[in-house]
Formats: sequence, C-alpha cells, structure tokens
Amino acid sequence: MTNDSDAAELCEPFVVQGPLFTLLNDRSVGTYTYLDNGSMVVGDQGKILYVGPSVPAEYSHYQVKKTRHLIFPGFIDAHVHYPQLPVIASYGASLLEWLDKYTFPEEAKYSQRPYAEKRARQFLELMLKRGVTSAAVFSTIHEEAFDALLGAASYSGFNLVSGVTAMNRGAPDNVLVDVGLFKEVSAKAIESGRCVERFRYAITPRFAISCTEGMLEYCGRLLESNPSLLMQTHINETKEEVLATSNLFPHATDYLDVYDAFGLLSDRSLFAHGIYTTESEYERWAASGASVIHC
Repeated sequence: MTNDSDAAELCEPFVVQGPLFTLLNDRSVGTYTYLDNGSMVVGDQGKILYVGPSVPAEYSHYQVKKTRHLIFPGFIDAHVHYPQLPVIASYGASLLEWLDKYTFPEEAKYSQRPYAEKRARQFLELMLKRGVTSAAVFSTIHEEAFDALLGAASYSGFNLVSGVTAMNRGAPDNVLVDVGLFKEVSAKAIESGRCVERFRYAITPRFAISCTEGMLEYCGRLLESNPSLLMQTHINETKEEVLATSNLFPHATDYLDVYDAFGLLSDRSLFAHGIYTTESEYERWAASGASVIHC
C-alpha cells in the first residue's frame, strides 16, 4: 500500500478562473459565496491552495486557465457500497432477496485481491468522473477488499471514510466473518489507515440482523475506546428488515434501540436510509448528534 506523498503525481501548478460557487465553513442556511469571475489556485500536487476573487501575488506567475463552466466543490456521497457497482439495477422483489441473489455472490469475489483492486479503481474513477470527491463507503468482510479501496483512494487523493464490514450471520459463509477474526482484521485495517491522508476509519456493522450480539458488543467497545473512529450502518430501510430486526432482538423497543444498547449511537454514528423511522428514533438521533443519510 502506498501513502499519499509517495503516490502524488507532480503537475504544473495553475489557476482556473471563471464563475465560482463555494460553501463557507458555517452550517447555517445560505452560507455560500458566488463570484462571477473567481479564481482557484491548484498546486503542483493537485492540491487546492486558494479560492477567492483574485489571484494572490505569490501565485501570479502560475498559468491561468479561463472557463465558462461553474467551478464548485466536489460532491460528498455519505452512503455507498463499492462492491455493488457490478449489480446496479439487478432486480429483486425485496431488499433481502436482492442481497441473497446478487449482492452476496458478488461480495464473495472480493476475497481475491486482483479482483478487489480492479473494482476499487473502477469505483473511484466513476465517482471522480461524476464530481464526487468524498464518500463514506461500505467495503466487504475481506481484508483484501478494504486494502484495495484504501490503496486506490490514497493514490487518487479521494477523501474516504470506510472500514471492514462486520457480519457474522444471516448470509452465506463466504461473506461472513467470526468475531475473533474480525477483531484481528479490524486492528490491522485501523493501523494501515493511520498513515493515509484524507482517510478516516469507520466501524461498519452491516446491519443489525447480520450481526450477533457478540459482534455488536465488540463494535460498540471499539467505538468507545477510540474517539477518532466513526461508525456506519443501515437502519429502517425496508419493512421486512425492520420486522426481522424486531424478531431477532425482541427486547429492543425499536431498531435504533438495538444499536443504542451496544454503544453504537453517538455523534460519530452514520445511519443509512432511515425510511421507516419512528418519532422516538428521530428524537434520539437529534439528542445524540448522530447523522442520518437518506438515500
């Protein structure tokens, strides 16, 4: 695996000038800047050095490229699965059927490093071509899949949140990992990501019904023990999934309560979908500072 400084390709620094839109470091509504003729300075490693109305004197010798196209920040995709790229638009009558028929067989292939590396490159190329420069990405249970994605992101400068998927029931054996092995693989993955710029590790229990209580308990302990880590998972995506969760965790008051009981509800938690969410769950999300990604 290469680190960003090793992989960065030198290029001639330049300035792009044209209509420019950028957000400000403020979460209030309407906090943005639009300039009819703004300037963006790009350094010799592809890093943006300056954005504003005019070019500072220190960059005045850079080549200037004029454009009529709108200059704006990269998009952020807060929930996406890179192994699902080959099965996009595959038909399934329900989420769980679709997973069994298409997704799990595809994910099993990511135990092979060459295949995982090929798909990781394709995935990030596709994201970048569409203007996505940052994403929270689900991988698979396989160390090879995570390493491939991290390596590709490091090389391209993509801003990545990801982690090895935790999943030890409710699927074929070749896409499951027991708690002991998951601990080992997670520790290695967290360590390998420390030297990679623009990366943050996310503990990733796929969803409640794919994890035993022991797996969820370990994920919660790991999140509590390391404040630099995030947590990403799914919640309330389909009625079938909500019912299955209720059956597997009968003592939980609702879906969110399952995660909360194992220490997975915090301001570092990302919950995907949240379609069939109760008022009580919304209130607890707000109180905890967790993020919900509707997609």
